[in-house]
Amino acid sequence: SDGEKPSLGYILSQRMHFMRKCVGSGATSDRAMVNTRDEPLADKEKWRRLEILSNDSHMSEVVSYLDYSLIGLILEMVEVGFLKPRDRDHGLPIADIDMAWLRFKDDVNSDLSLKKVFAIGGRRLRALDLQRMYLEVMRKYEKAEGFSPEQKDAVGRFESLLGKIEGALSNEEPEKILMGVCDWAAKRAIIKRDARVHRYSIHDSPEKSIEFVKDRKAHGGTLKGRMVFLDLAFHDMRRAHGLHYALEKKGLRERMLSEEEINSAVWQSPSDTRAGWRAWWQKKAEEESLEIGNWTWTTIRASLRAGYQRPAKRGFVRSNYNPFISDPDYNEPYR
Repeated sequence: SDGEKPSLGYILSQRMHFMRKCVGSGATSDRAMVNTRDEPLADKEKWRRLEILSNDSHMSEVVSYLDYSLIGLILEMVEVGFLKPRDRDHGLPIADIDMAWLRFKDDVNSDLSLKKVFAIGGRRLRALDLQRMYLEVMRKYEKAEGFSPEQKDAVGRFESLLGKIEGALSNEEPEKILMGVCDWAAKRAIIKRDARVHRYSIHDSPEKSIEFVKDRKAHGGTLKGRMVFLDLAFHDMRRAHGLHYALEKKGLRERMLSEEEINSAVWQSPSDTRAGWRAWWQKKAEEESLEIGNWTWTTIRASLRAGYQRPAKRGFVRSNYNPFISDPDYNEPYR
């Protein structure tokens, strides 16, 4: 508004900001948490597709594991009738949560203290209180139906993480405690360190000029451009460039898998998944130089010689408008 100094804000979730409703069919605009586009990928008389769009693209192995594990557990509780949308027996009316989420999502997303209270289903709860309610229902389900070893491990990690977050809130810099698991904390730690090194504040004007020298070369741009660079560089999948991997090398990010296990999964997809089926066809294309027809949205074209013709490599964070990205080898934060 008039008279206010423009500044950049910090949010916990990238994707939450773009969610507009709970259920819908749009995938690229007017996005919903659950996509109802009916595209069965198996026998449509037995199986239907459920696409959940609300999760962020995490670099954290632990959080990615918890995302899939806990959502799978919640869907299992719904499927067997243990958890119903308007069921208050467990103190967790999902329908009320969905409506409250639409009203308060932006406030929750910008609450770095995690202490704001919101009215949900006639109760006043913090976001963490809501997570505790989910945890309580999961423990009830465990007593009633039992857990698989994987579910037991995931829920145990979930409980431990909630306790860690609660403990970090009393610290002046909670991101230092949580950066091993939470992406938002790791990125905020990187930004704070970068601000100290280059003497700026995230509360400065987005158009403020920032200059620094690296390898005796001058670099510069705006504060907004710098934030865009750091955000993209954190998610850069190239291990020699990504800031997540720089933290990982220093032992500042928790891991669940070894490099050997990851490399094995890349080349040996589970045989009972779509990824396994596609990998089989890709292997055939490489071996036989086959021209494989269109399979709805995915097409594999083989070159005339043996081997699969892949697109040329392109840098993930390259851009013409951001001067901070002009040097693809710039990876100073946390290196």
